[in-house]
Amino acid sequence: MTWSDEHKLYDAAESGRISEVRELLQRGISPDGYKVGFRQKPLMVATQNGHLEVVRELLAAGANTEATGRNRETPLYHAASEGHLAVLCELLAAGARIEGAERKEESPLAIAATKGHLQVVRELLARGAQIDSAGSDAWTPLYKAAWNGQSDVVRELLARGAHTESADRDGWTPLWIAASNGRLQVVRELLAAGAHTDAADTDGWTPLIAAAVAGHLGVVKLLVESGANVDHVNFKGLSALDVARRSEKHEVADFLTSQGRDPD
Repeated sequence: MTWSDEHKLYDAAESGRISEVRELLQRGISPDGYKVGFRQKPLMVATQNGHLEVVRELLAAGANTEATGRNRETPLYHAASEGHLAVLCELLAAGARIEGAERKEESPLAIAATKGHLQVVRELLARGAQIDSAGSDAWTPLYKAAWNGQSDVVRELLARGAHTESADRDGWTPLWIAASNGRLQVVRELLAAGAHTDAADTDGWTPLIAAAVAGHLGVVKLLVESGANVDHVNFKGLSALDVARRSEKHEVADFLTSQGRDPD
């Protein structure tokens, strides 16, 4: 076996050339060999590209399901990230760990939620993934789905009992981050699930103030209709109307003024 052989296996796995992969493995080439200059192994690149038959061959040859890449992510993480459901199931059947990763930032469930891969999310939850697991950033799968506007995933996570009030280090809840980013449908889902409308962050900003400063009129209206406190002020003494005026979000300011909450 030579470095050249390992390079060939890596390249064949990356491109999905199943016959070449089989031939190289039958010759005794290690399924876990590196390509010089790369930290990823054949199983990783086959997983990233969704080459199911190649993944099966590598696993049958004893490829390490927990081998990590340059950012300490596992093949299972990449299957979840790319939405390759069949590959993900194959890895799990081969013993890949469901929480998967040595990666500090996020689990396979979290990255699937972030990218809106609903079927992958369902599969991971069905197999016991921790629904409220959070990485070093304290962001749960629900928080990440809410941030990115993945309303179908948000609905699924809520139906499975995800905690609506889990906050990050800044005190931002899923509702807060969804409101701040104008994710109207996600805000609806979270409110329907009982999310606290006035949960403030570490600076006293509520979801309403966060939506107002960004000019998200639809979100502002929905929060007000759902009972958000329009008189709440942050730690600098500013209300939603104040920040809307200061940031020149005129439609939002006009709406809040129409609610009879003009301090002037």
